[in-house]
Amino acid sequence: MDVDERTLPAEQTAKGAGKTFKLGKRDSESVSFVVKAYGKIRGRICLDADGDGKCGEGEGILTGLLRIDERMTAPENDGTFAFDNVVPAHYEVKLDKDYLRKGLELVSPDVVPVDVLERGTATPEFVLREIKKDIKFDEI
Repeated sequence: MDVDERTLPAEQTAKGAGKTFKLGKRDSESVSFVVKAYGKIRGRICLDADGDGKCGEGEGILTGLLRIDERMTAPENDGTFAFDNVVPAHYEVKLDKDYLRKGLELVSPDVVPVDVLERGTATPEFVLREIKKDIKFDEI
């Protein structure tokens, strides 16, 4: 027996609520299902222009690819990203370093753990900085 999720309001889920059982002609079974409201993950990728190690005003940047489980998303022009309709649970949001713009490196970890609650919003941030290279000139 499963809950038909198509009959639930758009903001609710019953993932993993199924149960299998056998009934004879005179048998009965009571089944309870847990229906949960979805949560969200709304985060940001930023280029730390002022060197404080945090995302500040106007420091958002369009680079990278983000993942939770099998889902992926890319940031908007201002560095914000979102995963909507997330089943409440613990997740690890990963910034895939292979998709970072050349010349950038992570200041923060590339994996940020978050707990998504019912109707809640988790807010991970990923902080980047420009790689500075010293240029050496040889005397002629």
